Amino acid sequence: MIANGANLSDVLNELCAAIDSHSSGTSFVCLMDQAGNQLLPIAGPHLPSAFARAITPWPIGPNRGSCGTAAFTKKRVVIPDISNDPRWPDDARGLAIAHGVCAAWSEPLISKDGEVLGTFCISHSQARIPNDEDLELIEASGHIARIAIERQRSHESLTNALALLQKSEAKLRQVIDTIPTLAWCNLAHGPNEFLNKRWHEYTGLSPEESNDWAWQAAFHPDDLPPLMEKWRELLASGEAGEIEGRLRRHDGVFRWFLIRYNPFRNEQGEVTRWYATGTDIHERVRLEERTRNENLALREQIDFAASRMRYRKRSLFWTRPARRYTPTKRPWITQAALAKMCSLLTFANGFSIRTTWNDCAASERRRWNAGFHSKPKCARSGKMANTAGSSFGTTLSAMSKGR
Repeated sequence: MIANGANLSDVLNELCAAIDSHSSGTSFVCLMDQAGNQLLPIAGPHLPSAFARAITPWPIGPNRGSCGTAAFTKKRVVIPDISNDPRWPDDARGLAIAHGVCAAWSEPLISKDGEVLGTFCISHSQARIPNDEDLELIEASGHIARIAIERQRSHESLTNALALLQKSEAKLRQVIDTIPTLAWCNLAHGPNEFLNKRWHEYTGLSPEESNDWAWQAAFHPDDLPPLMEKWRELLASGEAGEIEGRLRRHDGVFRWFLIRYNPFRNEQGEVTRWYATGTDIHERVRLEERTRNENLALREQIDFAASRMRYRKRSLFWTRPARRYTPTKRPWITQAALAKMCSLLTFANGFSIRTTWNDCAASERRRWNAGFHSKPKCARSGKMANTAGSSFGTTLSAMSKGR
């Protein structure tokens, strides 16, 4: 019955009935209450019900009868004659004798941790001293009763722990469902355990359609192979990481997401779960792509403009050996050539080439080499000093070189 998980009261009643059938006494079992100071009869099919009610509850302590004293001292107590034994309280002596309890032998039921679980008692209707066989019987019966009680308590503890865990997990899922981003939990070896409400709302997939490894269906086919490769690397390393991929919305539109994985470890340092979040980065990716394309187009425009200038008469200063300019010498580039160059570089809206050159020419104590695609470097200080804007990735600047 114990192995089959039967009710504790049924198991102990069956035990007492079997003992009573092989002895002349009446057996019963008491359990310790939660406070640890009173005994409560739980089993004893042949115990008079009036007597059971009268001793419920039964306080423990010295000289509190066989059961109360055994629970208090954690030792077996044998009272061969209740009528004159000082260990039986006077206020309950007549009650016991009136119900045919004239002798009582009690065995304390002590757990492996030293906790008193209750007592097992055999009473007799006449005064009697137990023999060796009686003592072996009460010891074996007490052992079986202790196993049954401990098993029941373990089962209750496990049930309570599972209920608490389920409540905690339910609360955790409730919290995760309120997070304003996609979030989910994966088991230690990879498949998901649950996904939050926002995931299902975004993808349009039900819990059944996203269960285990089915979540892969929500990612773009081109992104799935590298995503799975990175996921396997994280599983192997046990370290946190990030993955980018396109996730299909419920309307079929794919958007870029940044997925961050973090492992959860137990007290032994083993990964038991992975918690992940998915953040929408679609606009950022589009902006980066647009900027990259614009820079490539601008590079092509610059290269095209430079190739056109390279073969013009009186070509610009960056296509011929640099010539020094001083206030006493004529600048190498003419204002007409400068105006023509500016007309060709109409895409350079961030600055004025003419103004830059005039600023260079206005210096009286420096000699200048005009250059293209370079940033100015002051020879005296060695510090960088921009003389023109570079909002589109290119500059027209002047380099100061002292003699």
